[in-house]
Amino acid sequence: MRMYNRLCNGKLIILKKIAAAKLKTLFLV
Repeated sequence: MRMYNRLCNGKLIILKKIAAAKLKTLFLV
C-alpha cells in the first residue's frame, strides 16, 4: 500500500506543477 500511495502522491504533485505552470502562462499573457 505504501508504494501505491507514493505513486498517487507523485501524480498529484505532477498535476499540481502542470496546473501552476498553466496558471503562470495565463497571467503572463
